[in-house]
Parts: sequence; structure tokens; C-alpha cells
Amino acid sequence: MKKIFIISAAILILIPFAASAALIEKDTSYTLSKEKTVATNVYAMGSSIMFLGNASEDLLAVGGTIVVSGNVSKDLSLAGGTINISGETGEDVRVGGGTINLDGKVGGELAALGGQIIIGPGAEVKKDSYIIGGNILINGHLGQYLVIKGETVTIDGVIDGSVKITASEKITIGSSAQIKGALDYSAPHRAEIEEGAKISGAVTYKQYIVPKTGVKTKGAFILWMLVKGLMVLLAAVVVSLLIKKQTQAAVRYALPNFGKELLRGFIILVVLPVAVIISFITVFGGILGGAALLLYITMAFFGAILSPIILGALLAKYIFKQTNFEGDWKSAILGSVVWGALYFVPYIGKTVCFVFFLAAFGTLFNFLYKHFREAEK
Repeated sequence: MKKIFIISAAILILIPFAASAALIEKDTSYTLSKEKTVATNVYAMGSSIMFLGNASEDLLAVGGTIVVSGNVSKDLSLAGGTINISGETGEDVRVGGGTINLDGKVGGELAALGGQIIIGPGAEVKKDSYIIGGNILINGHLGQYLVIKGETVTIDGVIDGSVKITASEKITIGSSAQIKGALDYSAPHRAEIEEGAKISGAVTYKQYIVPKTGVKTKGAFILWMLVKGLMVLLAAVVVSLLIKKQTQAAVRYALPNFGKELLRGFIILVVLPVAVIISFITVFGGILGGAALLLYITMAFFGAILSPIILGALLAKYIFKQTNFEGDWKSAILGSVVWGALYFVPYIGKTVCFVFFLAAFGTLFNFLYKHFREAEK
């Protein structure tokens, strides 16, 4: 019975891969020309992704530079360095990156996370928008409810509903801004509302107090990071020693197939929680959803342990001129130390850690799937 539940959970996880999807794997770049239309889901990864054509289903892409000027009939999910979206999306847009430029139409909700986010004058979002970033500029037309968290926020477009803003530095409501609901905001100082701006509802201001980091707080943070680093190091070393053969197999597969497993990990991280929620509609589906959720949490736990080992194996090969990737205890120690140091590097450090976690996450699910395939033969 237990095996049936685990296999069923694995099937649930792999539904997005099997259900008429076009999984496109690229190491360098991917381009879909303007005159082409893809009739299935599109999953793409590369240093440069140019999606100029159209997709009849979902588009999910991970890359350094991503340009989407074509139309996507359903959901659009993107993660990258620089992202430009000018095409039309039929349903929701979920995007995370360093610099994000949105200048197209969105039929559903918008969720954006980035360093600099610009919602251009050609942008139009039908439903709610949730935006978190550093510098945020909104010149487009956003429907319904808008929630923003950032450092500097400028609104100079049209918002059909109420707006809630939390800014750690400054808020500006431009002369062309139209907020057709209430404005509720928090900032160190009152917002600069330029002449000509229109706000239909009530304006509520709450002062944002910039947190002051004292000596005690810094000491506690450093102590916590040291304890956390030691826990990761210990777990990585124990795993590399107790299941040495399996760990080395995972490392030696993950690094040569890093891009593919990174994409797999990203897809599962995004898609599986949605599948679990949908599965709870029925009683039997709820059982499968519970099993899938347990598997998801377990894989995330071991992915967090495996990822510094993969990082250490990569570094060890080139530092010590090894002939192969070694997922041994030495790699575990090296990777854990570097992993801990990366956490103190703003933005880039945590991004690198997350990328290696996704690759480890995807590798574990791939190994699990292969294990059950072999068991069924």
C-alpha cells in the first residue's frame, strides 16, 4: 500500500512532464521565431531566450536574458537576469529577475519579484498585482488590487482598485497617476503626491521605521549563521559518509546535466504545490496530495543537504585538478564552507545557493523516478 501511494505521488509530480508538453532543453540559447506557434506547453532554459512566436499553452523559461514579444495563451512563468515582456498573456504572469520590464497585456494576475521593476505605459493587467522589488516604476494600467513592497516606488499610471504600498525609502505619486480606490501606504516620510494626481478613495499613511541593527542583533545574527552553517556541514558530511555510493552517483549525474536538472527542479518547485492544492478537492486525491506533499518536503530537505556537496565537488575538481567529480566528505566540507560564505554576499550569493538547490532538487526527483521505473520492470 505504501508503495502504491509513493508511486501515485511520483506520477502526480510527473504529470506536467507527460501531459503533451514540449520540454525544450538548451545549454546556450533558445529562439522561437515570430511566425511560429507552439501548440503545447513550452519549457525553455538558456543564457539567452528569445520567444518571438506564440504558445497555445503555458510558457516557463529560465535564463540570463529573456525576451517575450509573442503571445502566450495561458500562464507565463519566467526567472532570469534581464526580462522583457511585450507580448500578450492570456492568464497569470509570474516573473522573478534582476531587471524586469513589462509592457504587454496580462489577462490574469501579475506577481513580480526583482531588483528593478518597470511596468511600462503599454502594460495592462486585468486582475490583482503583487510586486516586490528594489526600484519600482509603474506607468501602465493595472486592474483591481495592487500590493507593492520595495525601496523606492513611483506610480504614474492608472490603478482601477485600491493600492497598498510599503517602501523603505520613498514613494512618489506622479502627475498622471489615477488611483480609483484607497491608498494605504507606509514609508519613512509622507509620499510625494504631484499636482494632477487623482486618488478616489481615502489616503492612509503609517510611518515606516527603518530597523536599527545594534551590536546585540548583529552578534545574534552571526551566531545563528555559524550554528546554521555547522548544521549544514554536519548533515552534508554525514550523508556523504552514510550513503557514499548514492551521493557520488547523484553528484556525478547532476554536474554534467546541471542545466537540465536546474530546469526540472524549477518546474517541480513551481508546479507541484499547485497540483497538491488541486488534488485536495476529492478524498482520494487528498490522500495522494498528502503523500506528494510529504515527498516534496522530504526532497527539499535532502536537496538542501545535497546542494553544497554538488557545489563542493565542482570546486574540488578544478582546485585540486581531480579527474572526476567526487561527492565525498571532502567535497561536503568545502561546499558547506563556501555555501555559508555565499550567504553574506548580497543578492548574488543567495542566488547561487538557490540555483544549486534547484539542480539538487531536480536530480533527486529524477533519481526517484528512475528508481520506480526500474522497480516496475
